[in-house]
Amino acid sequence: MRALFEPVILVVAVANAFLGALGWLGAAQTIGEVWAEREGA
Repeated sequence: MRALFEPVILVVAVANAFLGALGWLGAAQTIGEVWAEREGA
């Protein structure tokens, strides 16, 4: 059972890290857009 369980944990950890990175990139892009609007105004 454990031999089946460990790869699942690894996949979940990688997917979690990937989604976290996407979230940070999205937030940074949104902040950049807001900042650009404020600088232009």
